[in-house]
Order: sequence, then C-alpha cells, then structure tokens
Amino acid sequence: MHTSPVRLALAGILVLALGGCQPAAAPPAAPLQAASAPAVAGVRPCALLDRVAAQAVLAQSVEPMNDDAENCMWRSADSPMAFTTLMLTLVNNDDDAMAAQVYEGVSGIGSKLGKLVNQPLGQTTRKTVRVVDGLGDEAVFLASNQGEMVQSSQFVVRKGRRVAAFVMTGMGEAEGAVARLELAARRAVEGM
Repeated sequence: MHTSPVRLALAGILVLALGGCQPAAAPPAAPLQAASAPAVAGVRPCALLDRVAAQAVLAQSVEPMNDDAENCMWRSADSPMAFTTLMLTLVNNDDDAMAAQVYEGVSGIGSKLGKLVNQPLGQTTRKTVRVVDGLGDEAVFLASNQGEMVQSSQFVVRKGRRVAAFVMTGMGEAEGAVARLELAARRAVEGM
C-alpha cells in the first residue's frame, strides 16, 4: 500500500496538533495535582467524558487512547481516513489565582499551534475565539486549522481551582460537532 506525501504530512500535522494540546502549557512550577485540593483531585477525566459521551460528540464509535488522572483521550474508530480525536485534560491547582493563570496559558495554545503548523506550509491560520457564558467560572471556545484538512475545536474552562480543556482534533469536522462538544463540556463541568 502506497501512502501519498500529502497524507503523511497531514498525519504528522495531526500528531503535532495532539502533542500541542497536552497540559505542558501550564507554568512549569504548577503541580498537576495540588495536595491542598483533595475534594476535586479524585475525579478522573474519563469519568466525566466516558465512551457514551465521546461517541455522542464524534457521532461514531470510539476507542480509548489514554485514561489517567489528568487525561482522557478517545479516537474515532469508524474510518481511518477521517481520523478524529477527543481529549479532556484536567489540571488541579493550589488556588483560584493559580487556576486563573493556568487557564490563561491553556486558552492561548490553539492559535499558537495553528501558526506553528501553518507558517511553514505557507498557509493562513483561520481561527475563532469566543467567550462562553454559563460554563464554569470562565470559559472560551477556540477553533483553528492546522494545514488544509486538520481542524481543532476546544472549550477551555476554569471552575474554581480546576482547569479543563475539551479538545477535538481531526481531518474535517462533522456537522454539529462543535455543539455536541459544548454539550459534553457542560455536562462534564457539572461533575467537576
């Protein structure tokens, strides 16, 4: 089987996009799990974004990719050519001030990643940023492209000392996917 250079490039872009959405955007001194926050530290991301919720967002069957204390990641299983991932990253912080700082850092990842990928390809980064009311203490929706075919949509939410990033990245975007992602984020934030 021969894979075209375009498909290989897009697969590489997808890997970069997924790697750029990791919680490494948090300030290095910020612990991922604060000892002073035991009430919120016990909720695992995959308890908030389970298989049923992931299937509803992606509108297809899913397979797990990661399930640990900070990250839950699902991938589409129906079509290898329309590969899409859905990830929830939760960061517990020592206090509200640290959470606000982490929120600001995480909410800036999307546009920076798009620029990093698109600039070498000579493409314009198309992005959307909007504040989302009624979701946690503060929330923002971010959408951008990485190359011509890879799209990323995310809701970054702060609720108390916790910051959550709901990230959907894939080749193309199914109709209604952003609305389904927002609904899943709203349901998950209720349990945080």
